[in-house]
Amino acid sequence: MKIAKTPAGYRRVGVIGVAVLALVAGLIAATSTFPFGKNTYTAELEHTAGLRVGEEVQVAGVGVGDVTKIELDGKSVIVEFTVDNDIRLGRDTTAEVKVATLLGTHFLLINPQGAVSSTTSVCRWPRRGSRSTSRT
Repeated sequence: MKIAKTPAGYRRVGVIGVAVLALVAGLIAATSTFPFGKNTYTAELEHTAGLRVGEEVQVAGVGVGDVTKIELDGKSVIVEFTVDNDIRLGRDTTAEVKVATLLGTHFLLINPQGAVSSTTSVCRWPRRGSRSTSRT
C-alpha cells in the first residue's frame, strides 16, 4: 500500500494506527476482565489476615489463580477468587490465608477435599462448621 506524502496520507496512517491501538487495548482489557480457562469460587472466612485483591491462590504450593474480590459480610469476610479449570474443588475443600514473604504479601491456600460435583459453583467455608462447594 502506497501512502501519499500529503496531509491526507498522514491522517490515514494516524487513523489506522489509532484503530490498531484501540483494538489491542480492547483485547488486553477483555483477557484481564474475563478469566478465560478459570472457574470463580467464593470462600467465607473469619478474617482476611491481610489478604488483598490480586494476590495469588495456591494449591499444593503451585499458583492456580488470583483473589478477585474481598467483601465484609457481617462478622465474616467473603473472598472471591479464580482457580484454573483443571483444578477440582470438592465439598470439603478448605481455604486459609498464608504469609508469602516477610514484606507482607499473602496468598490463599486451597486444600481440595471431598467429592466433586459438576453442579458445584460457590465454595463457602464458614467458620469451623458445615462446608459446601459450588462453581460460578
